[in-house]
Amino acid sequence: MCQKRAAWALCLVLLLAPSIASATLKIDGTVMDETPENYQSTIKYLTVPPENQSDPAFSGEDIDAIKALEDATRREIYDKMHASSDMFEFANTEKAQENWHMRIATIKTMFDINQGTIIMQYVQQKEGRLAFVESNKWKLFKDPNRPYLGPWLFQLKAGEESYAGLVDFLAKKSNADCQVAVVAAILNGAAQAIGEERFNNLHAPVSLHLKYDEVPFEKHVYSATDTATHIPGDKVAMKNKDDYRQKRQARNLFGHGYAFNLIYAGGSKYRGLGAKGKTEAEVRQILVEAYKQINYDVFEGDPATIIYFRADQHMRLRTEPEP
Repeated sequence: MCQKRAAWALCLVLLLAPSIASATLKIDGTVMDETPENYQSTIKYLTVPPENQSDPAFSGEDIDAIKALEDATRREIYDKMHASSDMFEFANTEKAQENWHMRIATIKTMFDINQGTIIMQYVQQKEGRLAFVESNKWKLFKDPNRPYLGPWLFQLKAGEESYAGLVDFLAKKSNADCQVAVVAAILNGAAQAIGEERFNNLHAPVSLHLKYDEVPFEKHVYSATDTATHIPGDKVAMKNKDDYRQKRQARNLFGHGYAFNLIYAGGSKYRGLGAKGKTEAEVRQILVEAYKQINYDVFEGDPATIIYFRADQHMRLRTEPEP
């Protein structure tokens, strides 16, 4: 009798499992499982890019033909949100579209930095390439946690509008680091998604800082609980060995190998200042080489377990804080 009850309980769990897992993505109160009804009413407006939605097939009944219009990164955003154990809930399709737009725009900004369309070079103090911004709307300031680095973070000058300032920063030359690049990319993603007026209103009380633990940036991100699922557009960071900074300072060397701030770009690739579409293993190897430069060409241990994604630096994107 007990065995029959146990078997029945197991069957019940298996039957309920898909609905439990899929409840992590809700739009307008509806769980976004990929049914024909959900696909036609909502999902296709997220996975098919706006420029393809004018195709006659988009308005048709042939779902396979509509899916042929999809963008792979947009599809991955949906699949990852649907599969994650984190909750993603949007008031309506328009709000969900904004989030997709922000993620795509963030990835595009980082791609443009990688390709040189946005001219941002990595700070290299050893080579005399100090932090710099050509835009006269910004000023440099010191990180109070690392004053020994000198001024290397960026603050919008008083009286400048946030949207115009951000556009000008990205339109002009700068020398920065991977943290600044990621923050700028995410802020730009939000600005492109919600537009100039809403972006300015959101940031009017506080001048923009291109720093990851400042209020302006934190309005557009929140910590992931499911840190194993990387959704395109998410901010992530890999961390080197704990003694990296100690060894570097002991030898009076410069370097940026303690952590790598990145945007997950989809397709198992990561982008950041110094990482142009790298896989997880390739990013890990960049940090291995950075460690070897300050430790007499030696790296002991398995990089796959020693160099890892920091859970506290895995951030989900949002266009603006919840009301």
